Amino acid sequence: MARRSREDSEATRQSILDAAVELFLEQGVTRTSLAEIAAKAGHTRGAIYHHFENKGQIIEELIHSVCLPFDELFNEKNAQSLEQFHRQVLKTMQCNFADEKRKRIHTILFHRCEFTEDLNPVYEESIQKTKRRLDFTIDVFRRAQQRGEVAAHFDPAQLGFTLQSMCIGLYWQYLREPWKGNLHVDLELALALFFNGLKATQPSQLSLGETA
Repeated sequence: MARRSREDSEATRQSILDAAVELFLEQGVTRTSLAEIAAKAGHTRGAIYHHFENKGQIIEELIHSVCLPFDELFNEKNAQSLEQFHRQVLKTMQCNFADEKRKRIHTILFHRCEFTEDLNPVYEESIQKTKRRLDFTIDVFRRAQQRGEVAAHFDPAQLGFTLQSMCIGLYWQYLREPWKGNLHVDLELALALFFNGLKATQPSQLSLGETA
């Protein structure tokens, strides 16, 4: 009986999360109330509060149920060579594009979510994760530069920021307007241009702010 009770509780929890995803996608996080989520899931508000104190906890649960972009790269094995890192970045982002559950939850985070007071813990956690991913990526480029795989005039910190911004920007745009372009082709081309450019032996002749 205890096992069935746990199974029923987990089923209720999952139905709440599923209902939240549908409503968040339809009308955004801020406009969605816990009462609406309960009604959508076919439960009482009491059932909601048994599992979640607020919408922030629901969002946090959704985030933890999927890998965020770049999370799979957070691994020492992926930094053995610049070529390997290039392949892993491409593979990681392609996995995000192919996974429907990730795309739905990422769409909520990127396009349907305003970080109000009850979402502050989620926001702070995302900031810390972003900083750790950026530090790791910078270290990848720093070591690649020491091995001679990246030209000496490049700043590893700028490279890390540029790569992360480029990948997240492409993904953000794809989630917003998936009918435009071919993201797999766009990403592969963008990464090829970026990584191949790291081998350039001379810095650009253009100063920042100049145009050709």
